[in-house]
Amino acid sequence: MSPNKMIAKKPVRRIPAIIPEPQNIGARNPYALADAVLGKRQDWHRMGLDEKKSVLERALRRPFDQLFDPKHKSPLFTRNVINEIAGEEVLTQAGSPCLPTVWAPVAGGLYFRDPLTGRGYVQDPVQGCGVDCYLVAALTAISWVSPHLLPEQAGPAYTFSFWNLTTGRKDTVNTDNRLPQDASGQCVFAHSTDPTEVWPAHIEKGYGVWKALPGADRGEPDLASDTGGNPVTALAQIAKAVTATYASTTVTTAGRTWAQMLTAIGSNKFDPANTCNVTYSKTKFPMVAYTYETAPADVTYNADTIVANHSYAVLGLYRSNNKCYIVLRNPYGPVAGDPAIAGSLAGGTWTIQTNRYFLKGGAVNNGIPADTYSVNLADNDGTFALDTAVFMTHFKAVGYLG
Repeated sequence: MSPNKMIAKKPVRRIPAIIPEPQNIGARNPYALADAVLGKRQDWHRMGLDEKKSVLERALRRPFDQLFDPKHKSPLFTRNVINEIAGEEVLTQAGSPCLPTVWAPVAGGLYFRDPLTGRGYVQDPVQGCGVDCYLVAALTAISWVSPHLLPEQAGPAYTFSFWNLTTGRKDTVNTDNRLPQDASGQCVFAHSTDPTEVWPAHIEKGYGVWKALPGADRGEPDLASDTGGNPVTALAQIAKAVTATYASTTVTTAGRTWAQMLTAIGSNKFDPANTCNVTYSKTKFPMVAYTYETAPADVTYNADTIVANHSYAVLGLYRSNNKCYIVLRNPYGPVAGDPAIAGSLAGGTWTIQTNRYFLKGGAVNNGIPADTYSVNLADNDGTFALDTAVFMTHFKAVGYLG
């Protein structure tokens, strides 16, 4: 063969990038991180706002109003995000205190509990010490609209499937009933508002095994090493593994008014469909939203409810005093308060009248009757109705599954 003769090589097939959403979204729950740093569970519910701030500042070594944006090099964010935003190398790993004392079954743990026996419930999932707000927001949104996508498992062995958006195939992992717990026997990472309910923790563990986090090979994924993700992607990863025909859509807020945003999303994504022309409207497609990596011009992320690089579940819309509000749930759960932005929040009680769950495409799921749902928007419980004009400046995108 002539040395000058070139041998044609078979072209390498490259799978195109099909995930346009940023995959580094994640902000740790400051209360869970402070518990880990202090080595003891704090009674956050009994504390007033000033005491909460004081404890967080002492544990996390930052002024309270500098904890919620990575530009202040806050330990709530991964090293990569801080380096990107702050423009300098940060050598410490913010998640290092988030280490379980033991991997063991939760005492008296049940997969699901009331008020919806055998199904996930919208107020159950709470983010722990990891940065996976994106996953917890997705679990909340799915349990709110389509809980059939989160089937119960009896244990002690569990099987979880997630859709690989790169390969276009379903991947399945097997796990046992051990969960990462602290010295008090409570889950370090994702958990439920009921401490003996374990479905959020088990799905998170299965997801960590699937992502091949360190320790996954022995069934103990290092959930503190997660580098973030995207809640819209997580919706698809969970749902497409159940029914491959599910698809996700992201709509960005940039350059849009709320009216244009609603047109882009589509009023048929809510029940009733005329949205802010009625007092109460529930999402009929699992829906999430996320904020900017760092505060854009004329915006400040300085409190524990509207946090930079953070994910939220969208529950619906609310009309009050001739204004439209978007109802959101923060994965931090009931410990976090509601945003302290004057004039941006609706009060009163938000009560869903329709009591319906939904299948793919927004069809009513007649096989599962939905429970009544009511939330006092004046309660500082992490569920709040935010003025849509403020939402448009503070949030980067909305995504939904259908």
